[in-house]
Amino acid sequence: MFTYTNDERFQVLHTEGTDEWTLQIKYVQKRDHGAYECQVATGKGTLSHYFNLIVVVPTASIVGAEEYHIGQGSTIKLVCIIENVSTIVFYYISFYSLHY
Repeated sequence: MFTYTNDERFQVLHTEGTDEWTLQIKYVQKRDHGAYECQVATGKGTLSHYFNLIVVVPTASIVGAEEYHIGQGSTIKLVCIIENVSTIVFYYISFYSLHY
């Protein structure tokens, strides 16, 4: 078995006694998107299977203006739109986490 990368995030896993091989990519990044090939050498040649990995990057935006001016003691409501997210959303103010 050969793996052609020097990136330690990529690892090929195999369970002894099975025909199943797994490509594991740790800490997937946008640059990991693209075509991948699984190749098996047989007595009759080489078998290849190609697949395309699409990395979806989460985005966050606040609805409205980029800057607000409000008076002390006033109330403001900010609406945050999160897209393409598959994890928990955290809110921060001045780099401090808001826990609810």
